[in-house]
Amino acid sequence: MGNSASARAEAHAKNAARSAEKKPNGDSAELVALVKERERKIRSTWHIYGQAYDLHAFAAIHPGGRAAIDCAKGLPDATALFESYHPTLGRPKQLLAKYLVGPSPVKFKTPHGYTFNKDGLYAKIRERVNLAQTTAGYGSAYWKAGPLNTIFALCHLLALVGLRYAICTRALAAPLWLLAAVNGILRGMMITRTAHAASHHAFSSISAVNRIAYRLAMVAMGGSAEHWTNQHVVRHHIETNIIPIDYDTMYPVKRVLDSYKPLWFHRYQHLYMWALYPITMVAWTLGDIAYAFHPRNKPFDRLASLSISIAFILHAWVLPFLCLPSADAWAVLRTEVVVSSIFFSMQFVVNHEVVGTEGHSTDRDWGEYQVLSSHDYGIAPSKTPSWSEMLYCHLSGGLNNQIAHHLYPSTHFSHYPRITRAIRDVCREEGVPFQESPTIFHAISKHYMHLKEMGCPSATTGKARRKVQ
Repeated sequence: MGNSASARAEAHAKNAARSAEKKPNGDSAELVALVKERERKIRSTWHIYGQAYDLHAFAAIHPGGRAAIDCAKGLPDATALFESYHPTLGRPKQLLAKYLVGPSPVKFKTPHGYTFNKDGLYAKIRERVNLAQTTAGYGSAYWKAGPLNTIFALCHLLALVGLRYAICTRALAAPLWLLAAVNGILRGMMITRTAHAASHHAFSSISAVNRIAYRLAMVAMGGSAEHWTNQHVVRHHIETNIIPIDYDTMYPVKRVLDSYKPLWFHRYQHLYMWALYPITMVAWTLGDIAYAFHPRNKPFDRLASLSISIAFILHAWVLPFLCLPSADAWAVLRTEVVVSSIFFSMQFVVNHEVVGTEGHSTDRDWGEYQVLSSHDYGIAPSKTPSWSEMLYCHLSGGLNNQIAHHLYPSTHFSHYPRITRAIRDVCREEGVPFQESPTIFHAISKHYMHLKEMGCPSATTGKARRKVQ
């Protein structure tokens, strides 16, 4: 999927145009013009349930904000985004019908056969989750964070930025390495909590608050909002573990899907990746800068992306060298990068890169595929969450409830413990595996085994599963 439009749809249109140009008759110019006009229509409309919609007028009054709609414009199939971002579908579908243009002109074949049937697993989960949320007093609309979360997020941001400047000015008597380590944890939590929730419009019911929180959090932790929205919110969440669309998998650095060609060094990935995870945040920041210069980016998006990266680099990487001796500055930078990278990486790699999450057929209910390709950890077997589960949830920003997050991305993670139990009950009743680990350490061990398994050139676990599922 491209930035605001699908790269695959764009490639399809260009191929059609090239075919038209090769035709010997005098109508080739006219055919090229028709193809280009069709491409323009694809890129300027929304494609949901096989129909095309013109939501430009509605975007200005959309309760979730314009950004929540614009990220789906031009995608070849935005059905998954529409379904997962609306916990209840009655009212949204009624509004959607008013903006119908006609059948979607997107003709190319997608690499999956996702379904959204009324009797599918996702529909059953929706019904059970709505009941759980209504019973708990939250109604059946949109479940965002409360005011305490907003206050905590503001204090978190001030602590993160304030501690960086306190380190540079030596305002605190504690050892620099300890202050830098604490700052690394705060930076990691800024990613998993505020930045992640706001990117999915789950931070607040007020769209402007979401937008501001998203930008401020990205400046504080060093990420591009434009890149994250394209790579994670759109690509990863629609087609998890589907190549080449979901590139969260870091190939060719590592191989976690058997669809990727094994390279000679992958047989050692279960060893060398543990030396690379501690510098993940450096790669992230540099990758965001490279992304800003992608030819598909519009000038404004390029400027917005670069401004966040530059602001972060100046206050997090440059300022220490202006205020501290070089040796101390290097120590501070190294400690914060390593701690934040480990904190972030260990939360994300156990979500979809563990034994059992790879290789499932996509010819099934979309919600069922998300359940099978995701992995939870730290969820208590009881009907109510334990204190350790709540600690996992708030430190990881709900990433330990990964299945609930993929089915309800626009719901704030504070609701996930309750939602997870409803999902788990439905999966048990329907005989669908609910993949989980008792602790994060068990989850990390599963990731290690998956790296080792996928590093073998003859790894065919995913292909074997596709034959039986």
